[in-house]
Amino acid sequence: MSVEALALTSALATIAAAASATATVDRDAQWQVEWRNGQAVAVFYSWDHSLAVFTVGCDRKAGNLIVRYNLAAAGYPVKGAPRMYIGNFAMPTRRMGGYLEGRVNRASGIWKLLVGQDELEITARNEMGEPWYVGRAAPLRTLAATCR
Repeated sequence: MSVEALALTSALATIAAAASATATVDRDAQWQVEWRNGQAVAVFYSWDHSLAVFTVGCDRKAGNLIVRYNLAAAGYPVKGAPRMYIGNFAMPTRRMGGYLEGRVNRASGIWKLLVGQDELEITARNEMGEPWYVGRAAPLRTLAATCR
């Protein structure tokens, strides 16, 4: 593992541990940092940890934050590729099999939104008709900060 990867892993673990000790323990505890194909990803699990609802990764070459929404979490059949949002920031969205994928370039202003809000929500279609309230989302924020 490279020095950069070790530093990122350490930073993500520290932030995830700190986030777990906050007042928003329930939602923050749903976030995990995992390694997939040699890259760190931030994963938001359902309340019972039975389903990965969101997986957030980074396309470093393009500087894109990639948000994948597992349509099994929607609770009903979702048609097409409805646009997803982080807060009020729209992400161009496409359907990829059983997932919706939103990509947003780090230079687009998403970072300003991520540091400007205490708790985040991700809007993706679900049976409740409400955004997903994802807490402080420290792993997502750290990944976004290092996605270059």
